[in-house]
Amino acid sequence: MKHLNPSIFFITGTSGAGKSTLVELLEQTLPKSQCAVHDFDAFGVPSHAGTAWRQETTEHWLKIANTYAAAGKSTIICGVCVPSEIIAASIKPTAPVYFGLLDVPEKIIRQRLQDRCWNEELISDNITWAVHLKNDVLAQEDPFVIACTEYTGPQDTADKVTAWIKNKASTPSTPS
Repeated sequence: MKHLNPSIFFITGTSGAGKSTLVELLEQTLPKSQCAVHDFDAFGVPSHAGTAWRQETTEHWLKIANTYAAAGKSTIICGVCVPSEIIAASIKPTAPVYFGLLDVPEKIIRQRLQDRCWNEELISDNITWAVHLKNDVLAQEDPFVIACTEYTGPQDTADKVTAWIKNKASTPSTPS
């Protein structure tokens, strides 16, 4: 595989969208010498998680991504991260930043969360959050929306994300 330019990829989606599964598949697919894949929630999510927690976690991952970029590596971070909060962070990226969204139909999200024993109020709140995330991603320059349907398996989604990452990281550009 040809060399990839250091870039930072934030892939978001609501609970039940498949982000954790995507992390596992990307870790198996992308070359570790050129890419570091992380779960935004790697250290757990406190019960009081909200904007302040996301902002602190975002800044943590931006520091890590900047370190990787200095070493010539791309960083892929999957989790419930919000592009506008990433852009507003006090730590500025030293490599180009790209935003992706795992867009899963409400019916599938509802079923996945019911399978996790979520109550209806939490499921409804999560579906509202999914709309917010989608709108935030779509408001960014050149967003990548991965439409995940009941006919799309996790490996197909990972293949699409891998192709997007390779395409973007193969194109020289300036940091965001």
